[in-house]
Amino acid sequence: MIPATDPDFKPLDAFKLTGHARTNFACSYSQDDRFSVVTDGGVYVMALKPDLGSNSQSFGFTKSFVKPSAYNACDHVDMDVNEFLYELPKDDLYAAVLQVDLSANLRNAQAMEPVPCRADWSPAGLVRKKDCLLTVLTNLHSLEVYSTYVDENMMTRYKLALNITERLADSEKPAYKNGSKIPNAKAKFTEFKRRVEHVAPSAFCWSHAFMVEDRTCSVLFVGHFDGSVTFWRIWAEDFDVRCLFLWRAAMKLGPVSAVYWHQTKPFGGGLCVGDKSGRVSVIRVEGVQGEEFNASDEVELWSETDVAVDKILVTSFENHTLIVVVKQCHVLFFGLDKTGALFDLVTHNVEHYYVTGVACSRNVLHVLTFTGTLKTLKISVKLHDVAVEEVATTLKLDAKRLRTHGLVASPNGAFLGVASHPYHQKDLTNGKQFVNVHLFHDTNLQPLRLLLDNPQNTVRHLWDCFETLRVTSLKEQRFPWLGLDPDLNYDTLSPARLKTLMHVARISETAYGVVPKVVTYDIKPYVLLHYLVDIKWAVTRLGKLLQSDWDMLSLFQRRSVFMHNFFLKTVVAGDVLVKAGVGETFVTEMCRVMAVANELEYPEMMRCRLCGERVLGPTCLPPHADSRCCLSMMPLFLVPAFRCSLCGSMAHEEMEREFDPICCPYCDVPMDKIRVGADLRREVADGDDVRSPCNEDCLLVDDYEDTCENDTEYAMVSDDEEGDTQDRHLRDIYARISGLTL
Repeated sequence: MIPATDPDFKPLDAFKLTGHARTNFACSYSQDDRFSVVTDGGVYVMALKPDLGSNSQSFGFTKSFVKPSAYNACDHVDMDVNEFLYELPKDDLYAAVLQVDLSANLRNAQAMEPVPCRADWSPAGLVRKKDCLLTVLTNLHSLEVYSTYVDENMMTRYKLALNITERLADSEKPAYKNGSKIPNAKAKFTEFKRRVEHVAPSAFCWSHAFMVEDRTCSVLFVGHFDGSVTFWRIWAEDFDVRCLFLWRAAMKLGPVSAVYWHQTKPFGGGLCVGDKSGRVSVIRVEGVQGEEFNASDEVELWSETDVAVDKILVTSFENHTLIVVVKQCHVLFFGLDKTGALFDLVTHNVEHYYVTGVACSRNVLHVLTFTGTLKTLKISVKLHDVAVEEVATTLKLDAKRLRTHGLVASPNGAFLGVASHPYHQKDLTNGKQFVNVHLFHDTNLQPLRLLLDNPQNTVRHLWDCFETLRVTSLKEQRFPWLGLDPDLNYDTLSPARLKTLMHVARISETAYGVVPKVVTYDIKPYVLLHYLVDIKWAVTRLGKLLQSDWDMLSLFQRRSVFMHNFFLKTVVAGDVLVKAGVGETFVTEMCRVMAVANELEYPEMMRCRLCGERVLGPTCLPPHADSRCCLSMMPLFLVPAFRCSLCGSMAHEEMEREFDPICCPYCDVPMDKIRVGADLRREVADGDDVRSPCNEDCLLVDDYEDTCENDTEYAMVSDDEEGDTQDRHLRDIYARISGLTL
């Protein structure tokens, strides 16, 4: 979303990463709310992890580090440069020694350390229909694909899943001739360079995601030093990443320096390719899903040789498509109409040395320069003429000491991230080196308005807005719901809107302690909104299960139906609907499913592992803290099968039979699968003798704790994951707001 006024960026947060930034465009944002920062030692991955109940003013991220492997292309082309190095003419000898892509491991010399040059993300959904793959290109020309998994300690790990350079080198070896039969050293060196340039990647990009035989796939386009581009179809089977070589397109270009994919059809689009001499071409690609793959019709957009192409991206708006090409301090805009024909070309000079980062949203392009200047370019098309308006934007960076190396923007534009590094000699030699990451937010983009204007029936892609709203509310000492209609009818709201307000209420209760003066409180308590979300989910799942033949449901599902029905009965008994201020819509939906569920004959319930009593409801009797599946309300023993990376809610392994992927009912994000042995998730069998008395050895809690608000009693029940840690805090807050107007 683009504001009508010029952007006004203010600092949101800042943190440091160990290392040195050596490359431009060092930051990249993924579709699953992670962004990478390239340093000389490896790639840092910052995963967005909002904690809406935290009073910290720091942005919520979890940090991971990916160290690239030492694989290099020149050692895997069936020729060793050490065997003829000293027989080469002087110029070739210097070229061999000075080019790391030709001589990474010379004898009697220190081996080159792998340094990442670029990192980027695949589309979401390739791994277990949820995650993105991280792709890293090193200075040794090793193109590596990393996938994530969550271990039994709930820690996210990155593992090397695929090496494209290695796969390509192995496939080319059968065609190589015996290098020892080449007559002289110069000819050997020429053949050695040809092999390396044919294999070594120099740039890459991903296509969109598409389905092939019920598998989510994407094509990885890899540019090489010989000017060609290879196409690889990538998919995953559970946690194993697979690839298939599709095509090698010979371009009319030199060493490829940038590639970008623009989708125009379900299984096709245009591939933009730029080289180190500055030329730009586009080829048409079709049939990426099948065996009839086709790449043809290369069109030269820019044939002059000037400076290398640093970055290519494509944006579309108002039936126009613009190809944006970055060359040092120049930004080229190629305007294409519906047919793909070029109708205009505009070159814009942003000055201030090199461009080090770009972020684009429709017709607005944010351009970050080496000196820390951020410029906003507003693009318009009138009568087939492309016009570019430049707006200088102030960022609070120490331009006298720092130089920038990358720019990212969150999907909804809630925040911008800038990577910088000191450049003064005294800073470089004094102690450890740090890459600074600065976060900014545009004050013209209201996070609450972005949340409320969400047209989708999900909150999955809104977490940058939630976290920005939390941090700004704490910094500005105000409630996050300012501007919300106090007379909002909660009874008619969609599940997504209820989840949005539930999370905003959680932030509001966190910010309550820092707001200097409270006059009104125009949002319902978090615990009541949490109840409403649970009711919506229980009704939805019951309606789905009750449409099936009862005898065809599994034992787990039939027991889960009993749990949901029991939960809805406790909601009625506790007058939760009245206390939450909802009525007709909720009552009608609940009665529809409860009328059927009450007539069913249920199997005998399992026993609780803690107390040995039969599990008959969403909480055990006598009441004690236990872990429950957020989707089925069934108890979990020892290690859960799935866990939400944001709120920590857990799910039973049986839910994998109903949902693919399994999404958190509160956050709407796909849940992480915990990789442990199946023996850790064994349920207590009906005949197991469980004798642990549930007395002082259990954490005793009350089913309901009454709080007053405007002379109305509210039932407060903590959800499974939060337990009782927030109960006392919530009681204090509700006691304070009891006299306010709700």
